[in-house]
Amino acid sequence: MSTIGIAADEATWNRARLKALHGVWPCDIPHSHRAMTVRQLTEFYSRNHRWLEIEAYNEHLGRKVAPTMHDVVQKILKPETTCRSCSYAELLPPRSPDAFVSRNWKTEFRFFFKAIVRHAKETFGDAYLDAAYWICSFAVNQHNPVIGDLDDSPFIQALSYESCKRLLFVMDLQELPLGRLWCLYELWWAGQNGMPIDFVTPDAIINRQASLSMEGEQTIVALQNVNPSEASATEARDREMIRSAVDFDKVRWQVRRLVST
Repeated sequence: MSTIGIAADEATWNRARLKALHGVWPCDIPHSHRAMTVRQLTEFYSRNHRWLEIEAYNEHLGRKVAPTMHDVVQKILKPETTCRSCSYAELLPPRSPDAFVSRNWKTEFRFFFKAIVRHAKETFGDAYLDAAYWICSFAVNQHNPVIGDLDDSPFIQALSYESCKRLLFVMDLQELPLGRLWCLYELWWAGQNGMPIDFVTPDAIINRQASLSMEGEQTIVALQNVNPSEASATEARDREMIRSAVDFDKVRWQVRRLVST
């Protein structure tokens, strides 16, 4: 087994695939063209599914979970892009996004993946495998994650690109994305620019579903109780930029309107 729990033959195949790609695509693809199709994301999940399904105690979360996005970045994305010091998406053909994904990095990757597939199937129908989603952990260079100013950030470059038609939030009750300031900023930006917004779990697109499971109902309650003033960001500079740019009262009203019945 490899260090991340992938069978040796699969790991060898994966390294060979990436090595072949290294000489094909330049590492200067604009952030607006670093989306991944559901087909590519499914292939990524399939290659690594053994490890991604294993639950273990996470000392940062204080509970037993399967690998989170943090783990995927450290164990897969960074090692596989080290030789070029680029984003994972830059190893793939350039693609502009059909939708932008916002989520909490503490969410289990398997939950995240299943939510994306759910959204794609309900939104794009039979063509769902070719739908492209912009996912920051894959699109931003994790070796040097420079964000810059709000309007020039990779997130807004992708959100504002003409092909991007929707913003979706992966709604994990354990780790709500709207507890993060960048997620709130993306929500606020989408609201200001008239972009449709979806709240998604592996079971439903919550704001589109007429009848919800108990977890869906609990997610609605959590959204209605969101307190943007308590949201956090890792970098002090980001906290200052976002707090000075966003009207949190409007964000709170925006969330409640989106999930009102």
